[in-house]
Amino acid sequence: MWGRLSVAGLLLAGCAFDPGGSSAGSDADPSQPGADARPGADSGPGAPDATAVSPDAAPVEPVLLDTLTVSVTTNVPVQSSVVLAAGQTYRLVASGTAVVRDDDLGRYMGDADYWWGGIFDGQDSYNGVDYGLAIDDTHVDDSRSPDWGPFADSHVYETTMPGTGSVLSAVFFDSNYNNGNSGSLTLEIWGPP
Repeated sequence: MWGRLSVAGLLLAGCAFDPGGSSAGSDADPSQPGADARPGADSGPGAPDATAVSPDAAPVEPVLLDTLTVSVTTNVPVQSSVVLAAGQTYRLVASGTAVVRDDDLGRYMGDADYWWGGIFDGQDSYNGVDYGLAIDDTHVDDSRSPDWGPFADSHVYETTMPGTGSVLSAVFFDSNYNNGNSGSLTLEIWGPP
């Protein structure tokens, strides 16, 4: 034991400590109140110069926050039960098909962005209306938001949108809700837990 202390004492004998905070290194803090003799700017007296770098955190996986059922029989918007926080990005997943016309001209189906049947296949607008599922856009007209992208045989579409600090509104755009429309589409809202 005594031998170990002697070696430690010899090692420390060659070191000098300055309680004022000076250091021999050129990148050390200048001598000033609160300087701790470590390189970098001080955060205050007795505090370390830098904040410890946290290890890489696993990415936050989005969770299902809400599921809306949007009827194709009305232009009355459906609202989410959750507020989409401003500054956050949300993933929206629209899916399903519904009847958007069923009369003597035939039966037509629609999804979040397109309608088809009879002689018209894969159309996204008709009679001055951009057919499909609109988000936070409740004025039925020829300009619907969002554009869900190219036609998908699966009838599943995805897009992202920033939160606005309020609930989300969804409505199906159609030029005539009274020509045999039936059914609904599903909208999922995914976001941070």
